[in-house]
Order: sequence, then C-alpha cells, then structure tokens
Amino acid sequence: MKEKAVPMHPHLPLLDNLAADDLRTSKEVGQRIVALYSLAGLANAAAGELLEEWLKSEDAWDYLTGPEQETISDENLSSSELNELSWKQEFYVRAWLVCWFAY
Repeated sequence: MKEKAVPMHPHLPLLDNLAADDLRTSKEVGQRIVALYSLAGLANAAAGELLEEWLKSEDAWDYLTGPEQETISDENLSSSELNELSWKQEFYVRAWLVCWFAY
C-alpha cells in the first residue's frame, strides 16, 4: 500500500499477506457500494421488488452476492433482519464518505 501511496491510518494493523491481486479497482469498489446502498434501502423501507427491478435494469444485479440477492428478493424479512440491515447501513454510509473524500 505504501508503494502505491495509499494513505493509511497509523494505528491500523498491516496485512502482511495482502497480495496485489487482493486490491480492488475503483470500478469494483463502486459496484460494491451500489450493492450495499441497495441493501441499505431495505433498511429504510424500500420495496425489495423495486430494488431488484432497478438493479437488473441497470445491469447491477450481479454486483450483489448470492445471499444479498436472496435478501433483496425476500418479501418476508423479519424485523431482526431489517434491524441488522439498519446497523450495516452505518458502514455503508462511512464507505460512501471515504470514497467521496478520497475522490
């Protein structure tokens, strides 16, 4: 990471086994943010059916993992599942902010 001049927090541990192949392109990072943003929509009462329709119309459905696709397609999410998505939303917002300020 230092070789690529990527800024790092000085108190985070270094990942010695991180290979160059493990680094994601900006496009891949953006695709994951779209996927996570969609999941955050569920936590804010967006209809999963509409999210799925939108993702497919934008050719973005495959940005989600299999379990994430199942979550969006599930019409009967429990309140605990929605609560978990709500907590994860905090991460999604922070990831978006990092991308915004890194740009």
